[in-house]
Amino acid sequence: MSILKKQSSGFTFIEMLVVSVLIVVLSMIVMVTFTAASKKTRDARRKKDVMNTQVALESFRQSNAIYPDALSELVPDQIESVPHDPKQASGWTDYSYTKSTDLTYQLVTYLENTNDDDANGTAYGLASNAYVVVQPN
Repeated sequence: MSILKKQSSGFTFIEMLVVSVLIVVLSMIVMVTFTAASKKTRDARRKKDVMNTQVALESFRQSNAIYPDALSELVPDQIESVPHDPKQASGWTDYSYTKSTDLTYQLVTYLENTNDDDANGTAYGLASNAYVVVQPN
């Protein structure tokens, strides 16, 4: 009498479960990394917009001896259009320009990365993730 062993071909439930868990964990790591990179990219754009706006404000002051009352006055001579926050999501703050006197202003944007080294809002009584440029500095 011979006993035949049945050979299984395929994966066990445990093997499939382990592979599924690994795929989910790797996907989560990729998503977190992508989200962090997207935030840094938008923050870099915000800083660049603020710097470009600052240059435009100085150009306006050179021509008019005062700063404009609103950023829209920079268009079209100093900049093509007033910059808008790259996130443009509901509840997200756009760039803020405040002219204190004819020769002083404050330009503010908020960064998504709360640990950004350039965030200086607390020095001006704003949120810690605020990026502030003032003139005179």
